Amino acid sequence: MVKKKNSAGGMKPEYRLWPMVFGGLLIPAGLFLYGWSAQEHLHWIVPITGTAFIGFSLMTTNIPCNLYLVDTFGIYAASAIAASVVLRNIIATVLPLAGPPLYARLGVGWGNSVLGFIALAFVPLPFLVIRFGERMRSFSRFNESDRGNP
Repeated sequence: MVKKKNSAGGMKPEYRLWPMVFGGLLIPAGLFLYGWSAQEHLHWIVPITGTAFIGFSLMTTNIPCNLYLVDTFGIYAASAIAASVVLRNIIATVLPLAGPPLYARLGVGWGNSVLGFIALAFVPLPFLVIRFGERMRSFSRFNESDRGNP
């Protein structure tokens, strides 16, 4: 399938992003499952299953993202990964500050649903990068000649 899409026979970095599509759909599913099962005090295995979906989907989105950065930036991959980690850590620092007011006002079910709807808004992002990623990379100053050994 990949060979047919790319007649040159090479592997495009965008092909690494297909697992993100699956993971991107599982994150909202896990958030909804966890939130509403915890709100309704269902058997303990149901919220745990929701958190398992969330954990699995975070890995199926994080790993392909890192692989895409490595394939895209070549010898500058360490800097790209570092920038990604710094951004992720800033978000991980700030987002929990919104948690207590969110859950105090909406409860666990609707609080997690808000996060699930935000996650649903990001589902098209991998499709857009798969579709337009090569065009976006063509505008970069990191062209193919920069990818050799320093």
